[in-house]
Amino acid sequence: MREHFSAAVVVVEGERDDKTASITLIWHSGYAASIGLLEMGKLQV
Repeated sequence: MREHFSAAVVVVEGERDDKTASITLIWHSGYAASIGLLEMGKLQV
């Protein structure tokens, strides 16, 4: 990711066999940049 992006956030939601939700979050770059990307995404939803 470093070659193409200065910051990125990936959020994945899945469903387990027992029908419970599983959410995984990873980010690249600094904590503040990641929070900013999440805030921008929140405005789009």
